[in-house]
Amino acid sequence: MEVRYFISSLTGSAKKVLRAVRAHWGIENRLHWVLDVQYHEDDSCIRAMLLRT
Repeated sequence: MEVRYFISSLTGSAKKVLRAVRAHWGIENRLHWVLDVQYHEDDSCIRAMLLRT
């Protein structure tokens, strides 16, 4: 079980807020996929150098 806390101005039921949060993270995950597949972000030498420092 995980507990996560969010600060938001959303109002409504917990179910409505949960849907909004999951929708947001779904967009974030799809964006990462595009960056990785189209631009090979995970293979970037710059990213690798930054992780080593």
